[in-house]
Amino acid sequence: PLFTLMRGTQVHLWFLVALLCSLAISALLLRFKFKRLLVVIALVLYGIGLAGKAYSDTPLGFHSDFNFRYGPFFSLAFFVTGYFLQRKQPQPRWFPIGCLLVFLGALLHFAELIFLYVGWGTAMVQDYVVGTYFFGVGAALIALSNTKWLRSSRVASIGPLVLGIYASHVIFVDLLKPADLRYPDNAVWDVMYVVVVFLLSYALAWLMSKHRFTKRFVA
Repeated sequence: PLFTLMRGTQVHLWFLVALLCSLAISALLLRFKFKRLLVVIALVLYGIGLAGKAYSDTPLGFHSDFNFRYGPFFSLAFFVTGYFLQRKQPQPRWFPIGCLLVFLGALLHFAELIFLYVGWGTAMVQDYVVGTYFFGVGAALIALSNTKWLRSSRVASIGPLVLGIYASHVIFVDLLKPADLRYPDNAVWDVMYVVVVFLLSYALAWLMSKHRFTKRFVA
């Protein structure tokens, strides 16, 4: 029951559950003006998540059957950072700062994975490490900078449908799975698979947004 509650009925819905957990914790603490405590809790939960997942094989870690990607362990740090960012006025200089954070975050991310693999034989595939945080914040700064290189009315029009696209895309991933199994190790299909899933998810979300009864679910 706990696993289903934290992950949802489909594997990708963990993101929405994590968002709700972060929203609830943040709303409660900010209601009583415990901003510093909120930051501390976000850092502690992120650290626990690292110790119980990516760093579980190290002397600082521990093993658990629980996936610390779920709930607020991974998400709260990003949510709290977003809360403080929204209180500031976005500026063009956020773009180079964001690019630098993305580069350094990605560098740290893969350096950690190599370090863990070489030192303790930890699997290279991990949901997140320390560098993931800086990569994510950098990507947010790039988007919020509203630099002229990123302005596109067509891309912006997709924004309101992102939730619907995200929630429905697994439907088409499953439907196209037989074709994916039929063309293993095919680079062209690997790219087309992603494109087709996105286009079908976008079409479904767009159609649902046009009907007053289903619009609330996707936009």
